[in-house]
Amino acid sequence: MSSLNLPTYYQSLNDNAAAILGALAKDQESLARQIASHNFLADFPALVSAIRSRPESNMLSLAEKEYQYALYAIATGSYRHAFASLRLAMELALSSILFSAHEIRYHQWSAGDADINWNSIVEDEGIFSKNFIKAFFPDLADQGTQYRAIAKAAYRECSQYVHGNMKTHSDVGLEVRFRKEVFMAWHDLAETFHLCLVFAFAARFALGLDKSQLSDIRHILTENIGQLTGIQSLNT
Repeated sequence: MSSLNLPTYYQSLNDNAAAILGALAKDQESLARQIASHNFLADFPALVSAIRSRPESNMLSLAEKEYQYALYAIATGSYRHAFASLRLAMELALSSILFSAHEIRYHQWSAGDADINWNSIVEDEGIFSKNFIKAFFPDLADQGTQYRAIAKAAYRECSQYVHGNMKTHSDVGLEVRFRKEVFMAWHDLAETFHLCLVFAFAARFALGLDKSQLSDIRHILTENIGQLTGIQSLNT
């Protein structure tokens, strides 16, 4: 391809992405899911603000940025990239919870001397374990198992797209177009991520926040995990 044709080539890709976004906008069910997942973005600054004095809080800001990439990718038909960015957002956000209890790991990661390890997040003594949660929010200690299970399942599904498993090639196809089934599947995983992050954040930090900090995130906790007895007790 001549370099003179490159602008035209990439403009055609941009036009195709715009067409996919247009198809999304015309499908009310799909648009509603995009809006719901987009609204999750508003939670990140509030969560970051609540723990701003902690060094690992910047990981939540990085997760927010990566989640924004994922939202754009899913809206414009870059489906594989949407799953990959969602997976990275999960890794960053949930690692911030793990590193808050193991600060040396944060500094090793920040210095480039260690990597994020998903298995450390969801292992038997990870952030969803009874022992971990009991240390910070005993009333939620028995609830972690269910969130661990759905976090692992969501991560596994995203990983299918990262590793290029055969099923994902048939899902996204060769033709770049709006694919509602894949689109909806991504939003299901984004919803799972949202729930798991809010639960993990509450389990780790809620009892250590002052009244003002807790007030700023109370609506996030109530809307997402307000059915849990431990969360209800925060309102009394």
